[in-house]
Amino acid sequence: MRRYLPLALGMFALGLILFFPMSVLVRMAGLGELGVSARAVRGSIWHGRLEAAQIGAVELGDINARIAPLALLTGKAKLVLEGEGSVPLRAAVYASPGGFGADRLTAMLPIGNAFAPFAPASVSLEETRFAFSGNRCIRAEGQIRLRLEGAPDGVEMGRSLLGTARCDGDAVATTLTGASGMERIVLRISPDGHYGGTITVRPPDPSIGAKLMAIGFHETQVGFVAKVSGQF
Repeated sequence: MRRYLPLALGMFALGLILFFPMSVLVRMAGLGELGVSARAVRGSIWHGRLEAAQIGAVELGDINARIAPLALLTGKAKLVLEGEGSVPLRAAVYASPGGFGADRLTAMLPIGNAFAPFAPASVSLEETRFAFSGNRCIRAEGQIRLRLEGAPDGVEMGRSLLGTARCDGDAVATTLTGASGMERIVLRISPDGHYGGTITVRPPDPSIGAKLMAIGFHETQVGFVAKVSGQF
């Protein structure tokens, strides 16, 4: 029996590795800190699944997940995610003793009324990367595109605004501008999903200014300005 003990212990350790539950790794990788939740987490770390996943109130559908084993050598619990639903999603998210972040994040997220009265809206992330250490942003890069699907009657505004991610203290920030240069949104997103933004519009037609003021904008030297805030 003593001869077979090392073999038994080895088989037990191998079983733990092969069938280690994905639900535990999801917690280790810090998905909760990124605002991700799911109705159920199933499978092992090699082939797992997040069912009816959400980031904040944004529905992501089902997501396939697997471990990135080489990241363990650097002290990170890292998950590779790929969406199955109508919302495209690809990312590698990780957590380490010093913080958390995401690499190669590509997604289209419908964000509803986040930019009301210009609603509904969606945000597209293209190969975006960000990292936080001690709740402070230490890295942010990649393209962010905001698409506005509608606007109040009589208010014309560019429907697509583009910017790049950057760090701004404890938040990821971006300045989004339309093709005409008449619209600008400065946006900050904190690690807990809270966001705050300033929308500035410089309409070519002065008569639009009164319509903007009627929906909550106020006139400044740089244009008509409104504030938005909330949590994803």
